[in-house]
Amino acid sequence: MSGAALQALYDLGYAQAAAVVGTPYAQYRANGPNSPVTSANKIAAPNAWLTTDAALKGAAQPQPGKPGWYAAIERAGLQVGDILIGQNGTFFVNCVDYPAPVSLTWCNNAAVQIDRLQTGFVAGVAMNYSGDTTQPTDTIMTGWPGWIQIAGSGVSGRPSGMKLPSDARLGIVQMFFPATAPAIQWNDLVTDDAGAQYYIDFAELTPLGWRCSASQVSMPNG
Repeated sequence: MSGAALQALYDLGYAQAAAVVGTPYAQYRANGPNSPVTSANKIAAPNAWLTTDAALKGAAQPQPGKPGWYAAIERAGLQVGDILIGQNGTFFVNCVDYPAPVSLTWCNNAAVQIDRLQTGFVAGVAMNYSGDTTQPTDTIMTGWPGWIQIAGSGVSGRPSGMKLPSDARLGIVQMFFPATAPAIQWNDLVTDDAGAQYYIDFAELTPLGWRCSASQVSMPNG
């Protein structure tokens, strides 16, 4: 049996399983840097059965700090970076390679915004003795789902400006975003769903999507 024929059998099996035990998931594909989850970007509503078991043998058992999920779903029409929203939450597709099931990243934030400091400004450096200052930024993306998790606590390697109390770093986090998100750079300012903010320390576009580490610089609103 050829590889193509074997792949077709796998795909048929996943599609049949999704039709029997799956539930509908809205499928979105970004068409620009802002608000990928809109009616204009909805391209399909395939049935899917999602689980945290890579062998697709067990029910979903989410574990803290582990955003990886897998799907029995019709593979045709899926692309890396597509966003799925349904019974188990919001996900983005990070791998559709044969023969493994489609892999996904669960998103614990639905509408992340990222801004970029304008030329000549350095994140976290006080511009006068008052400590925190308003630094001019340009928004590069809004409304993107993503995964943000605490990776550690303590002061990052960033410059601490005047070393005032307001310069203290609150923690180090890891972030994952769809591969179709706009290019993320060092020093970009991330705002999560709760209003907490982070400066990007490291950003890498991998075959599975954007992988970032960042320093938290403000607490959630409220």
